[in-house]
Amino acid sequence: MADANFVELILTCGSWQEAQKIADVLLEKHLVACVEFMDVKSKSWWEGKLEETEEIKLIMQCVAENFERSLKHVPDDLKGDDFVKGVQGVVKQFEKTLNDMDVERIKTVGKHFDPKLHEAVSMEEGEGTKEIVSEELQAGYRLGDDIIRHAMVRVKAE
Repeated sequence: MADANFVELILTCGSWQEAQKIADVLLEKHLVACVEFMDVKSKSWWEGKLEETEEIKLIMQCVAENFERSLKHVPDDLKGDDFVKGVQGVVKQFEKTLNDMDVERIKTVGKHFDPKLHEAVSMEEGEGTKEIVSEELQAGYRLGDDIIRHAMVRVKAE
């Protein structure tokens, strides 16, 4: 049984070479935790006739937040791709689920650094004395006044 913090994503590829390339990139960038390969034959009703295809199915397990992270690295030529749109849908569904549970994402970029909400992993020198969050590395969440997880951020003096 999969861990509740993980989601499974299934992708079909036309060749082993394409499947290997996709898996290698996602694993190297730590966007998925595991990739399983399956050689499958599929039958489907398509455009008025029965179709039979052979394809490689990738079953990928990853932390739900990694979908959001992966969308930041989509090449320009793939931005309108159906797979990318599917990942965007998963991110929206994840956000809706959190919202339905009254879990709020902690605001970060452009906000004053608050150690009660943020965990700073680096501090950039700057002109001023105000500590402003310049980048969010990992989302933080709260439920009411309780912090579920601090947001991991970079901070800059402004």
